[in-house]
Amino acid sequence: MHPETELIPFLRGELAPADGERVAAHLAACVACRQATEESRAVLEALAARQPAPPPVDWGRYQADVRARAATRSRRWWARPVPTLATAALLTVGVLVGVRGLERLSEDRRPTDAVVLEETALGAQLPLLREYRVVERLDMLEDLEVIRQLDRLRGER
Repeated sequence: MHPETELIPFLRGELAPADGERVAAHLAACVACRQATEESRAVLEALAARQPAPPPVDWGRYQADVRARAATRSRRWWARPVPTLATAALLTVGVLVGVRGLERLSEDRRPTDAVVLEETALGAQLPLLREYRVVERLDMLEDLEVIRQLDRLRGER
């Protein structure tokens, strides 16, 4: 089995020691793989020769930039506590609202006198509401009132 996919990593020294030894042993015995390795080495060297050198670094300017950034950060001393305090305030409000809601849910839910009176009044009108014809006529009276208002609006134009 030819280690074709391992030739480039072998040339770059990226293989684990055991894999590197295995590929080297194979290259010693296989002429085709040795030739492919030499061709790959030539391509890698040509690519490395064409790669431009990295620009020189002006360490003094870099150091001045880092110091300026550090000074800017130290001037904004309030920038870190503000989000922390805002988060703490929001959490406190959330806990208080939650506790208040739980207290209201746990309160005894006895109907007030006004609710009892309203339900009694509705109960007294229940026989009237059972008569569907009466309810239907009430809807027609509402429609008639709307039509009268439309006629009045048309007359005002």
